[in-house]
Amino acid sequence: MPDQTQSKPPARSSSYPWSQDTTSIGGIGPKLSMLLKRLGINRLADLVLHLPIRRESLTYWDGALPLPDGPVVMRVDVQAHKPGYRRSPYRILACSSALDVELFFFHAYPQTLLRQFPEGHGVAILGRPRMQRGRVQILHPETLPDDAADFRLIYPLTEGLTQQRLRHFIGMALAQFVPPPEWLPKELLKRQQMPDFATALEMIHGPHAEDKPEFEQARRRLALDELLAHQRRLLALRRHQEHQNVAGLKPSPNIAPAILKALPFALTKDQKMALQTCLNDMATGQVMARLVQGDVGSGKTAVAFCSMAAMAKAGGQSCLMAPTDLLARQHEQTLRPWAEALGLTLVFLSGRLKAKERKKALEDIAGDADIIIGTHALFQDDVVYSRLGLAVIDEQHRFGVAQRARLTGKGQGVHVLAMTATPIPRSLAMALYGDLDAVQIREKPAGRKAIETVAMQASRIDELLDGIKRVMSRGERVYWICPLVEDSEALNLTSAEQRQEWLHSKLGTEIGLVHGQMPALNKDDVMARFQQGDLQLLVATTVIEVGVNVPEATVMIIEHAERFGLAQLHQLRGRVGRGALQGRCVLLYHPPLGPLSQERLNILRHTEDGFVIAEEDLRLRGAGDMAGTRQSGVPYFKVADLVRDQELMADAQRLARMLPDHEALRALDDLFAEGDLGDLRLAG
Repeated sequence: MPDQTQSKPPARSSSYPWSQDTTSIGGIGPKLSMLLKRLGINRLADLVLHLPIRRESLTYWDGALPLPDGPVVMRVDVQAHKPGYRRSPYRILACSSALDVELFFFHAYPQTLLRQFPEGHGVAILGRPRMQRGRVQILHPETLPDDAADFRLIYPLTEGLTQQRLRHFIGMALAQFVPPPEWLPKELLKRQQMPDFATALEMIHGPHAEDKPEFEQARRRLALDELLAHQRRLLALRRHQEHQNVAGLKPSPNIAPAILKALPFALTKDQKMALQTCLNDMATGQVMARLVQGDVGSGKTAVAFCSMAAMAKAGGQSCLMAPTDLLARQHEQTLRPWAEALGLTLVFLSGRLKAKERKKALEDIAGDADIIIGTHALFQDDVVYSRLGLAVIDEQHRFGVAQRARLTGKGQGVHVLAMTATPIPRSLAMALYGDLDAVQIREKPAGRKAIETVAMQASRIDELLDGIKRVMSRGERVYWICPLVEDSEALNLTSAEQRQEWLHSKLGTEIGLVHGQMPALNKDDVMARFQQGDLQLLVATTVIEVGVNVPEATVMIIEHAERFGLAQLHQLRGRVGRGALQGRCVLLYHPPLGPLSQERLNILRHTEDGFVIAEEDLRLRGAGDMAGTRQSGVPYFKVADLVRDQELMADAQRLARMLPDHEALRALDDLFAEGDLGDLRLAG
């Protein structure tokens, strides 16, 4: 049995002060440290890389009436401090050249205010003046240096932290910051007109106008650094995998006719190309790291099965990991007859198995099982594989790199075949899957009809209901998507619960309801009833975006379609038209439509190419909004923007492969350390 202890690259270490905890800065204790951690600030490096979100122009006021509207800068002479008692505020009496000013502070620290506003001295302050009882009052004014510029920086904050305090801490961190040797080639900096790293940081945190070319070059410099560090981590993961032996499990590069005969359909040209690519990869003796991209229903699962069958013929095991129990069960139902036709043993494993079933599954996995299908349960500590050679990961964007590493660590030199039904633009693919070689399936299976897509005003809902009755009378099934689970006073949108009740009153039949707040077992039960035909109409939120395969579902209605992103609309549309029947998608919208909403709906009506749609969605909405960021595994970048900096991503990937490893680059890795990739080090 192969060693199942996953080898890890060396852990990160640094001699640079930026790895120190924020409490190393004077004035930051445990309480402030916790506030900073809410902003993702754990080290000095995180402080200097906590960048301003905007710059505000400062207006100077000499005290002449009338009062200005909004915050202003003025210079006052401090006359006296008046400490508050019990719940009364701390007051400071001051005057300008034209009038008296009273400064108010609640929950103040007297020693801090005495230091910031020394009696008998002049101070520049920033605040919003108001007139009360013949005096100008300013609540919680901010002190400014005497040489304050015409801008002030606005940073992302959390409750309990002020701009002034955060700026102070960032300034202290910058003062302690020791720039490392330059890690980018000098000729690149010259060609791109980029400053050195320290200068770029100074400009970003300085009072420089954002519309100046020098500022944008500084931002691009830091963005390239961040993307380079990310690509180095992905490359480190790739090289770590490549250096492992594949334990002699090398499937033949020739597609076995018996495997193709086990399928109830013929592979398309794109499917054959993707399969051949995978077989060639696994036959090299090096670990495969392959991503198969394709729209919903393009046939990725068939490619995965043939790859797993080839691995079984070579004497190895394969596992297929899906993000939910429902999807894992669907894969089991689809693949079991294919496996049985080839005489292969297929085992299912999920966290919902009963103790006796789980024990039997674990025994089979440690024994003669050829293909194992399951959820996150596949990489739990008590799961021991006898000869794992291939790990297939469905909907790869739902799993992190660390989870993928835990699964492949269950064997020695395990090949990785990741699949995603979410077409991803090139720049985003490099960020998510820079360690995987991508192959695309763009051709649709034979007989699959184009989905008819129409946009319809919500005022025509009764007309739409008549069409639904006709569809259901033919035994076909309907999805109805709503943006909310429950009614909301803040948002004037129809909720899923409200729509379910309305449809039941109009149709007089049971209407299914599925949303993300339901217990998983209840959700799966409703989906199973819809799949089996016990329910003909299912009202849901986007929880069914990537869900079960229901060939009888022919109509997808998306209510408030103007509220959804382009890629999300495309994914939802892909739930219907998966059988021989014509699929239809109705984009139900509430006018008036804004220009972006209008463009999104028009694009969806005119193309079904998921890759074209993904590029358009990235252009219209940005990487974060498009991909749903955190839940989709898109890395969080402090500086880089995957829309704005697409060409920098390509540069970063090229540099990561081209530059020899040295101390300065290792310092870069430490500076931009990130999440579950943090322990990976690029060596050699």
